[in-house]
Amino acid sequence: VQWKEIISDYKSSGNLTIGGNISGIVDYKTLPSITAQFSINQGSVNYQPQNMTMKDIVLHGRFSNGKMHSAQSTTITVDSFQTTVKQSTISGYFNLKNLTAPHFTTRFDINGALQSWAQFFPMDSIEILSGNLAGHLALSGTLKNLDSLTTETIKSLKNNSRFSLQNGALKFKNQS
Repeated sequence: VQWKEIISDYKSSGNLTIGGNISGIVDYKTLPSITAQFSINQGSVNYQPQNMTMKDIVLHGRFSNGKMHSAQSTTITVDSFQTTVKQSTISGYFNLKNLTAPHFTTRFDINGALQSWAQFFPMDSIEILSGNLAGHLALSGTLKNLDSLTTETIKSLKNNSRFSLQNGALKFKNQS
């Protein structure tokens, strides 16, 4: 399945604000300093097949190509993010440093019905996903190869996640 096919079922709206600064020399050896701030307010994304809406999206972040003006010194930060689907909420932050050897830190606080998220982000292999989930996903680490995420890479991440699941159910679809 192509990404274009997947995202074509989602329609978004909201207020996107971007501001920034580019200063310095540009030539075959030198890149300028680039900084930017961005935000989304009053955002929403509608998943049309289920007519479900992720609403009240608020996001604030920034970008910098750093002191070396390079991929190695680049930082992308989402200082805060929050949204809801039905009565389920997610909020958190994300930081990515060094695009050559990406190191990230993230935390997402989650509270609500798994069924809401399963309907909004359907997975072909799952027939039933339900229950009330509360907690946080907190991960950090370096991703060596983004093209092939391995079990070893996932195990190497620092994980301070904590969850509580009540009345949970998971059923995979039969594979014929």
